Amino acid sequence: MSTRTEQRSASTAHWLSEIVSRHGRVFYSGTGFPQLFERIEQSGEHHFDNTWIYIPAHYLQMVADQSDQRGERTGIVWAEPILCDDRSVFPLLYRGEVVAMLSSDTSVLPEFDSSELNAIQGWCAEYVNDSPDQVRERCGMFVRELFRGGDSPQQFMKRAMTLLTNGWSRSCAGLYVESQGTFWLNLAIGDVSRWFRLVRHFHPEAAMRMLESVYRHEYFIPADTIGDYPTFLDVLPDFYFVHEGMLSPRAKQFILMSGPGAITRSQAMQLQEYARLVSGLQEFQFASGSELIPNFSRLAAQGVGESTFEQMLTETWNWLSQQISLSRVAILCRLDDSPTPCGLIIQRQQDGETQLARMELQIPPYIIERLKNGNGYAIEDVRGGELVDTIAKERYLHHILSEYYLPIQTPAGVIGAAVFSAPSAGDYLTMELQLLEAVTAYFSLWMQMDRRRDCHGKEAESVTAAHD
Repeated sequence: MSTRTEQRSASTAHWLSEIVSRHGRVFYSGTGFPQLFERIEQSGEHHFDNTWIYIPAHYLQMVADQSDQRGERTGIVWAEPILCDDRSVFPLLYRGEVVAMLSSDTSVLPEFDSSELNAIQGWCAEYVNDSPDQVRERCGMFVRELFRGGDSPQQFMKRAMTLLTNGWSRSCAGLYVESQGTFWLNLAIGDVSRWFRLVRHFHPEAAMRMLESVYRHEYFIPADTIGDYPTFLDVLPDFYFVHEGMLSPRAKQFILMSGPGAITRSQAMQLQEYARLVSGLQEFQFASGSELIPNFSRLAAQGVGESTFEQMLTETWNWLSQQISLSRVAILCRLDDSPTPCGLIIQRQQDGETQLARMELQIPPYIIERLKNGNGYAIEDVRGGELVDTIAKERYLHHILSEYYLPIQTPAGVIGAAVFSAPSAGDYLTMELQLLEAVTAYFSLWMQMDRRRDCHGKEAESVTAAHD
C-alpha cells in the first residue's frame, strides 16, 4: 500500500476503535508481523497496559483452517474466541486471513449493525489489498538492482542484504549452518556490533527454533522468550525474520534480520517476497554464470506482461543457442503422472527456422519421478535403447541425439522441469551442465516473479502455489 493509503487505513482503524468501544471492547489491528496485533485507540496514545496481543502462528493457522472448513472465504468472519490471559479475543478474518483482534471481557461477540459491519468490511478490503502491479514493479526494481553487475559471491550477497534492509532498516545478517548445526556469521549489515553480540550468544536451542520456524514457513518469530501461547504484551518485543537464503551445495544458508515489530503489513509482505526471490538463487548462478546477469536485468526491466514467457524463452534460446548447439528447449510448468506433460517448446526446424509452440512432450515415467524428487537426468544417445521406440523416433525426427532433464526448483520444491536437447550424442550436454543449471535457475526466477499466469498461457493463482 502507498503511504497515503496506509494513513487513510490507519485513520479508519481509529474510527473503528470507536465503534467497538461503544460495545465495551478494544480493537487490535494486525501489524507487519502476522503474529502481533496492536491496540488501536482514537486518541492514538500508547497505553502501557495490554498494548499488544501476541498470538502464536499455530493458533492463527487453526483459526484459518476452521474458517476454510466452514467455507467462509469471502467477506468478514468473526472466529471463535481465543482465551488470552483470562480474557477473550475474537479473531477477525477477511478472505481467510486473520487481520485483527477484538478483546472482550466476555465470551460473547457484540452484534454490529449493518453500517458498522460495512465500515469494518471497507477497512478490511483497504487493509488487505495490495496492487499486484505495485508488487511486481517493486520486485522488478529489486531484481534490477540485485543483478546490476557481475560481482563476486560475497559482493552479491552484500548487495542482497543491503537491498533487503531498505525495506527493513534494522539489523540484517547472512548466516549459514554447518552439518553440526552450528551458526556462523558470514556477513552482517546494519548494526554489526549487535549482530556479533547476537551470534556469540546463539545457543543450540535457539538455532534449532530458527530452523524449525523455517521448515514450518513461520518466518516471523519472537527474539525474546515469549511462551507458545496467546498473551498480552506491554512492551513491543524484538523479532527475528528468518528465511532460507541462497541455496548452496556446501552449506545451508539463511537470511536473518532483527528489529522491533513496528513495520507495516505492506513492508512485511515486500520483505518476504524479496527474501523468497533471493532464496531461489543458486550459488553457481552468480559465481560462474555471470553471462546471465544481463538477461536477469532485462527480465526485470521488461516487467511481466501477457507474452513475457514467450519473449523470455525466445530471447534465452537466441542467446543460449549461440553458446552451445541445441535442437530444442522445453519448459514444463507442471509435472503430474501423465507421460506426456504439456509445456512451452522452442525448437529448430529442418529449414533452420525456429518454432515456438505449446505442445505435449513424451517423457518416460521414471524420468518424471526423478525430476519430482529434484534430480536431473541425462540421455547421452536416444538411439541406445533407453527410450521406447516411439519417443526415440520423435526425438530423432527433430534432430535430437542427446537430452538433459533438469528440475525447476524453488525453496518450496519442484515446480516444473527444463529439457535441453542437442543434435550431438555423447556427454556433450553434460559438459555444459553448469550453464544449463544457470539457465534453469533463470526460468525458476521468472516463474516465481509472475504469479498470475503459467507457461501454458492460462490464468493461475501461482505457478509456485506451494509458497502461498
